[in-house]
Amino acid sequence: MKFVSIDLETTGLNPERCQIIEMAAVLFDTDSDERKVFETKVVHPDYCWEPTAFEMNRVLWDDILNYKYETDGFEGYMPSVCLWTQFESWLVLNWGDDFIVNPVGVAGKNFSTFDLRFLEKLHNYSHVFHRRVLDPSSMFVRSDDDIPPNTTECMERALGKQPSGNHRALGDAIEVGEMVLEFLRGNRGNQDDEILCQDKERAVAQSECQA
Repeated sequence: MKFVSIDLETTGLNPERCQIIEMAAVLFDTDSDERKVFETKVVHPDYCWEPTAFEMNRVLWDDILNYKYETDGFEGYMPSVCLWTQFESWLVLNWGDDFIVNPVGVAGKNFSTFDLRFLEKLHNYSHVFHRRVLDPSSMFVRSDDDIPPNTTECMERALGKQPSGNHRALGDAIEVGEMVLEFLRGNRGNQDDEILCQDKERAVAQSECQA
């Protein structure tokens, strides 16, 4: 099974006024240890920051402030107007181009309610994703949990370690992908009997219908 783990860093929570400043996508395959990576910082004519996001992304913001097209070109950076077109080209190369027959399976934390809302605002956006999203919080939930586990709890259950906590898109995308991969390969965090969803399809795929 193949899937793409996607993560964004943004200037805030509201896609109507805030912007994507970093995007990463990693292609995982249960039958291979090879990974294909899409990663870029995203530059805009101007930026709308929310205070919490600014504090979380200070290092990333410094990188963007120091970026100069004249000397750096597009190495590691991309204008927002080009982001979707370049990402879609990466998908065609690594996933295939018939998104109707073979929509892209996505893994992510809160992808449908957060990341997708930002992606839909991009220039030339087109719908390529499967409506069901692979979310590790639904895979490593236990019967004694009051609410679905957070990222730290999922990491401890799936991989026996804590998240890096560096708030960078590539690191977060890899961590989520590794958790999903562990589940698909049969590692339930040694809690098979306590997973709420006994039906594997319901446990693997969190069905989230897009509007």
